[in-house]
Amino acid sequence: MTIVNRVVNSGFETGSLPPWTGLNASVTSQASHTGTYSALLATTSEASSITQTVILNPGERYGFVASLAKQNNDPNPPIFIVVDYYDSSFNFLNRGFTLNITANRLPPAGDWLEVYGATSIAPPGAAFGVILIQKLAFGSPIFVDDVAFATVTETIGPTGPIGVTGATGAVGATGATGATGVTGAYGVTGATGVTGADGATGATGATGAAGVTGATGSTGTTGPTGVTGATGSAGPSTPISVNRIYVANQGSDNVSVINGNTNTVIATVPVGSEPYGVGVNPTTNRIYVVNSGSNNVSVIDGTSNSVIATVPVDSGPQGVGVNPTTNRIYVTNESSNTVSVIDGISNSIIATIIVANRPRGVDVNPVTNRIYVANRGSNNVSVIDGISNNVIATIPFVPFSTGISVNPTTNRIYIVNENDDSVGVFDALSNSFIAIVPTGGSIPQGVDVNPATNRIYVANTGSENVSVINGLSDSVIATVPVGTYTWEVGVNPLTNGIYVSNLYNDTVSVISGNSNTVIATIPVGNTPIGLGVNP
Repeated sequence: MTIVNRVVNSGFETGSLPPWTGLNASVTSQASHTGTYSALLATTSEASSITQTVILNPGERYGFVASLAKQNNDPNPPIFIVVDYYDSSFNFLNRGFTLNITANRLPPAGDWLEVYGATSIAPPGAAFGVILIQKLAFGSPIFVDDVAFATVTETIGPTGPIGVTGATGAVGATGATGATGVTGAYGVTGATGVTGADGATGATGATGAAGVTGATGSTGTTGPTGVTGATGSAGPSTPISVNRIYVANQGSDNVSVINGNTNTVIATVPVGSEPYGVGVNPTTNRIYVVNSGSNNVSVIDGTSNSVIATVPVDSGPQGVGVNPTTNRIYVTNESSNTVSVIDGISNSIIATIIVANRPRGVDVNPVTNRIYVANRGSNNVSVIDGISNNVIATIPFVPFSTGISVNPTTNRIYIVNENDDSVGVFDALSNSFIAIVPTGGSIPQGVDVNPATNRIYVANTGSENVSVINGLSDSVIATVPVGTYTWEVGVNPLTNGIYVSNLYNDTVSVISGNSNTVIATIPVGNTPIGLGVNP
């Protein structure tokens, strides 16, 4: 049996990283599992990682081994190890391996933990594997040593000599009776017997078929037209608002309504104090505006562009998510650590759900009827079941989470991490971590998904641009400069238009999802912050 390790410099005994590439990482002799050196994922204020590309073959399965240790006795942060498969042109094929080491899992400083796993079979066309070992931006620095990504080849020896024939076994039990044989040929027909007496008369036979239809007579004279009946009652009206964007202007306490076909403001709707989040139900053509200063929600009719109801909620409301299938509206209340559930028919609160500390962002998967709440103060995400209105799971270790968005087609969750300028990707089926995507921008806030194109758009407030993420490869494929102090982003999946609020120059930037360029800049009210789209 031959074991082939595809990793080069697996024990870092060269005293340097190459061919590994590192982010906030180095080679050190402070500690080692074997030999003299190990890699150190050192920083505590930002994420840190090492990566190596290895050559592999399609159809093979690989074993992964690594040794991990803490530099000090602070709790270790979550550590994520993934292997992705690529073809010879370096096109992403699929993910072959994921291993999550939870926070505070490693033993005390000085002791090592060996982790193991097996990949999926490399798909047809696979030529490379990319190994990523990454820790999040808090807790103890981490030592990494003795990394193996190995194939096992078994050598078959020569066939041994035939052994001595064993003794004859005992006679077995009598078998079951066999099947009946074929029936023999018929004998000769005997002589015809005497004719019997006539039998009784049989029943009357069925009626014969109908004769041919005669020729049609001439048409008679048309009678006079009857009196017209009364006009029936009008059917239910259908919402007519299409391609509308609703922008909450926090400084002027109103909402700008943008026509997405002309990129012009067609109405301004007064709402409550300090409007923040905006949610839209395209089925009912209702718009829900969270007023953080007056602790209520304004309900706007999209046909008349007027407020038709005001719903009181808990203290410090921020975000809003809408399930158009169930007509339920979910409002995060940051100051009271709750989520208010509004019935869209009666415009009344039907439940108040306690979540974790400082909930802000919220989004809904209407397919699974799950609601995801980003808790900024407790670094996690609450998962709510829309039927029972109970928290059924908590996704841990999402530091400084603000914006959150769900792709209902892929059932992936995208959570903005403001602290280390990244987006965490989670599988909503298992509520488990998949990837961390550095945005390349600064202080990300808002995020939205186009499920039609599987593109994710992240508004970077500090660098005043938008990162475009490919949802298949979990990588940034474009960066689009926009206005001053970018905050929120909304997507129209039908037109592939992306709308970005710019707080400090009172505008909305319109990005074409086809070209990833700004095609219009629309003046709106004072301090635009939240926005929602009715496609």
